[in-house]
Amino acid sequence: MKNNYKYLILNLLLFVTIKVNGQSTLWTNTCHPDVRATYGVSFSQDGSQILSGSECHEARIRIFDALNGTILWDYLIDTTLFCVQGVKFSAGAQYIGAIEETGNFLLFDNTVTPPTLAGTIPTGTFGSLSASFNPSGTKVAIGCSSNLFKIFNVPSGTLVSSISAHTGFVWSISYSADGTKIATGGDDNKAKIWDSTGVLIHNLNGHTGDVLGVDFSNDGSILATGSRDDKIKIWNVASGTLISTLTGHTGDINCVDISPNGQFVASGSSDSTLRIWDLNTGQQIGLFSNPNGGFVYSVNWSPLNNYTLVLGNGLGEVISLDVQSITSINETSNDVANNISIYPNPVTNGLVKINIENVIHGVKQVSIFDINGKVIQSIFTFNNQIVELNTSNFSKGIYFVNVIGNDNIVRASSFNVN
Repeated sequence: MKNNYKYLILNLLLFVTIKVNGQSTLWTNTCHPDVRATYGVSFSQDGSQILSGSECHEARIRIFDALNGTILWDYLIDTTLFCVQGVKFSAGAQYIGAIEETGNFLLFDNTVTPPTLAGTIPTGTFGSLSASFNPSGTKVAIGCSSNLFKIFNVPSGTLVSSISAHTGFVWSISYSADGTKIATGGDDNKAKIWDSTGVLIHNLNGHTGDVLGVDFSNDGSILATGSRDDKIKIWNVASGTLISTLTGHTGDINCVDISPNGQFVASGSSDSTLRIWDLNTGQQIGLFSNPNGGFVYSVNWSPLNNYTLVLGNGLGEVISLDVQSITSINETSNDVANNISIYPNPVTNGLVKINIENVIHGVKQVSIFDINGKVIQSIFTFNNQIVELNTSNFSKGIYFVNVIGNDNIVRASSFNVN
C-alpha cells in the first residue's frame, strides 16, 4: 500500500508540473556570459538550431543546438552598437539577421562555419526594433522609428520600399508564410496588414495599447496580435475582422507566435509568464511561470511540431519547453482510443460529464485540480463509464482532470467553467 501511495503521489506531482505549468523544461542556457536580457529567440527552418540575441552593453548573438542547448556559436557585436532586439534565420538558414536598436540590421552568411558578417544594412532611422525575412530570404522588412517600416533586398541591402505605417515606432513586423502580406504593430494601438509592396489592406483597430507582437498562421488565414493592454486579439486576415480577444495576462504582451498547425498561440508577457491558448475555444490551456521571474520577451514554436517552444526572458535565459502534454490533449484528432472526453466544455453551470470508457484497462482514480494545482475532488469508485461532476460551486476558470488507469498510466484533460 505504501508503494502504491508513493506512486500515486508521484503521478499527482507529475500532473501538476505538466498540466498546471503547461510544460516541462527540456533545457536552459543563457544568451550572454553576463546577466543580459534575452530579447530575441528563433528556430531555424529545419528546427535543428536556435538563435538568441541579447540586451547590451555589449550585446551577443548565440546559436544553440535545439536538441540539448549546447552553444554552437557566440558572437560579440561591434561595441559601438547597442541591444539586439530580434534575431531570425532566413529560408534554409542561408543568412542570420539581427536587428540592432539604433537602426542597423546585421546580416551574417551562415553557409560558412563560423557564420561571418556579410554586411550591415542601415535603416536611416534612429531606431529599429523588429525584422522579418520574406519566405525566400531575398528581402527583409524592418520596423523602425519615425512611423516607418522599410523593405530591403538581401544581401545587397538596397532599399525597395519605405512606408509610413504608424504614428511612431513600428514595434513588430511579420511576413505571411506565402510572402504576399506583411503585418505591423505600432505605438498608435493599431495593427495593420499590407501587401508585399506596402499597400495597406486592413487597419485593425481594437487594442488600447502599443501593439508589440504580430504573427500570421502558416495558412495565412489568421493574425495574432499582442499589446500593452495585456490582451491578445485574433483577426481574420481576409476580412480584417476581429475573431476573438484572449485575456488572462496581467502585464504587457511582448510577443505572440502561432503553432505550425494553427491551433494554438503562445504569448509572452511582462507578467513573467508564457501562456498557451487554444485558438478554437479561446481558452488558456497552458502556463509557464518561471520561479525566478523575468519578463518574457520572445517566443517561437519549433517548425517541426506543435509541442516544442523556445522562450527568451529578462533573466538572460533561453529556455526550451516541451508542451506536448497539453497540445496533444487539445489537438483535433480522430484517434480517441484510450483517451478521455469531457462534456459540455465549457461548462456554464451544473454537471460536467467525464467519459472514461476508452481507458481500456479500467480506472483507479479521477482527480480534479484548479489552476493553482489544488486538488478539488478525487474519486476512487466508479459505477459506470461516465463520471458526473457537479461544478455549481466552482469558480470561473480552467480545471484539469487526471485519470489514473489500472495500468498506472496517467491520462489528462481539462475543462473550463464560465
